[in-house]
Amino acid sequence: ILRRTKSEVAKDLPEKIETDNLCELAGEQAGLYAAVLKEVRAQVLGEVEKQGLARSHIQILAGLTRRAPVWYQEHGLEWLYRAYQEPVRLGRR
Repeated sequence: ILRRTKSEVAKDLPEKIETDNLCELAGEQAGLYAAVLKEVRAQVLGEVEKQGLARSHIQILAGLTRRAPVWYQEHGLEWLYRAYQEPVRLGRR
């Protein structure tokens, strides 16, 4: 079996290409997002006020990654979002 190390393979690969595709939320989606944002923001700021910034890192992280986007939840596709975000963890089940 022939194997190549990462350093040997890296020189054969093209440069990494990253693109950002931005899209605006329309109508109902924007309203739902705003409501979720307001709720999470209030929770995080409440924890920071109670415990201080130094002791609120976990709550801040939880607020940022708390749930799948609202659209996925509404359409029963939260499992799909989670599978896309966490393939290694889900593959071990």
